[in-house]
Amino acid sequence: MRRREINKRSILLLLTLLLLSQSKTVKAQDDPVNTTQLWLFWHYNHFFKPGFRYIHDIGYRQETPHDEWTRINYRPGVQYSVGSIVDLTGGVGFWYTFQKDLPNSLEIRPWQGVKVNWPHLGRIDFDHYLRLEERFNLYMDDRDAWTFTTRGRHRFNFTVPINNTGIMDKTLFAIINAEFFMDIGKSIEERYVSDRRYTMGLGYRYNPKWRLELLYVIEQSKAFSSDGFKVNSHIIQVRLRTYILPQM
Repeated sequence: MRRREINKRSILLLLTLLLLSQSKTVKAQDDPVNTTQLWLFWHYNHFFKPGFRYIHDIGYRQETPHDEWTRINYRPGVQYSVGSIVDLTGGVGFWYTFQKDLPNSLEIRPWQGVKVNWPHLGRIDFDHYLRLEERFNLYMDDRDAWTFTTRGRHRFNFTVPINNTGIMDKTLFAIINAEFFMDIGKSIEERYVSDRRYTMGLGYRYNPKWRLELLYVIEQSKAFSSDGFKVNSHIIQVRLRTYILPQM
């Protein structure tokens, strides 16, 4: 038992150090421009039949303190669980961006995903989330000029309960993940083209229907401009997760 506890602590320490080293690497690259942002999300999960759930998130993002842009989104979808390890997801998202120095933009984004909930090492739960997105973007000053690209995403995530042996009621847990983005073809015209994102923070499960998460995110991207300068965004993210469980 003691050896297992040491191994779990070693894994957690290694991954935390890896995330911190990546953040330092991000800061050191070519003197990038730094921005700060606030992201607020409500994630809704409705288990409407065995193996199926309706999902959506409503989000608000704002660059602070200068308020150069604000983005709102609504992203509904469906998730189907194939056993206890694999989840299949799909849906369509709608994103609207208000901008000071550029025309406002609308993005319609169908997406498909596969989530693999594995491995489980003691109290540490890992998952991989692969997504493919078809992105249709329109600037509102030219409503006949849609742009399109396909983007792949891979997120590697792990959660660790802190005050309980598992994530149950009244559990505080740690969250650490890294996500990588890759455009397949030409990027659409947007303010920042995402490249990679590193996240760490805390979550709290109050009961089976409510969770709250407070996260710090470092996102590395590049500006969609002729010089393509690099941008590091320092983001405070707050997520509320609600669950409608099946009737027993």
